[in-house]
Amino acid sequence: MSLVHRVAQSIGFIEFVFRRRDSAGDIFPSDAPVGTVDGPRPIRVLVIGESTAMGLGVATHSLAVAAQTARRLARITGRGVLWASVGFPDSRLRTASAIDGSSFAGVDVVVVMAGIVDTLCVTPVAEWKRNMATLLDDLETRVPAHGQLVVAAIPPMDNAGSISRAARIAAGIHARRLNSATRSTASGRDLVDLVDFPAALTEDLWVPKSEQGTYRQMYSVWAEAFAGAIANRLRETVARG
Repeated sequence: MSLVHRVAQSIGFIEFVFRRRDSAGDIFPSDAPVGTVDGPRPIRVLVIGESTAMGLGVATHSLAVAAQTARRLARITGRGVLWASVGFPDSRLRTASAIDGSSFAGVDVVVVMAGIVDTLCVTPVAEWKRNMATLLDDLETRVPAHGQLVVAAIPPMDNAGSISRAARIAAGIHARRLNSATRSTASGRDLVDLVDFPAALTEDLWVPKSEQGTYRQMYSVWAEAFAGAIANRLRETVARG
């Protein structure tokens, strides 16, 4: 049995999976997870994944990561952006295939945000890698030849301040293993870009604070990283003609 599984058992499954003492943790946007940033030749961006993809901690999708990514991308490129977000049914990668195929219609860029819940549930590395490969295989058929798949790295769970030190150690180890499996799976896929978790967030992200502004700022920094990766890919595409 691995260190991760031994620690998870010793501290109790309930704490390891979710012990968030954060009243904002139950807040999600109540409005529609779609929107538009006006401009020419709009880019269609779809964000899929766990609760962070769906606006955990904010009351409106305009403050969540998809809309913030769209606004930054529009400013960088001078183009319009059509954005939307869709969540995994149980917030785990294994249910990504349950997303309705119509959600991907006309999409240019898909951003995948997953792994926090899988880390805390101690999803086996082999299972994660298999599910990631299946998802990327599917997404490669859903975006055009000039499209892009952006995969967000799992945050450094060592800083999950709302769980015990033993849990943080175990979660940090497992998150790094899952990230390594993601890099291996994405290697050689021309449409895939991996985006590391922003260094600016590594110190404070997981300290519980019942403030919408905390989540808004987190999504703002994350969105800047996503928009930068998308804009870089667009510039490279233009340069290649």
